Amino acid sequence: QPFVFASGSYDETVRIWDIRSVSDSKQHYPLAKLSSCGGGVWQMKWHPKDSTKLLVAAMHGGCHVLKIDALHNNGQLNSARLPEEDHIRVTSSFIEHKSMA
Repeated sequence: QPFVFASGSYDETVRIWDIRSVSDSKQHYPLAKLSSCGGGVWQMKWHPKDSTKLLVAAMHGGCHVLKIDALHNNGQLNSARLPEEDHIRVTSSFIEHKSMA
């Protein structure tokens, strides 16, 4: 993903950004956003072969595999125009623990 990066924070939000739109002073909005992972986001890692998948570790919410529908598997942007909340979804989770803290 040469122009795409992910951000996560203690507000529980994961956002997917296109650096080309961030550098444009008129457009500071993410390609995709997931509002809650069940706690602050500690770690994120892109899948090594599928650039539409992101592993997220959250403080109290476990680990989640996210599917980024705003991207194609080659890392390019999907041309579909959906609200940013509709471009990202949890496909699987591991929550069999009390806290990662």
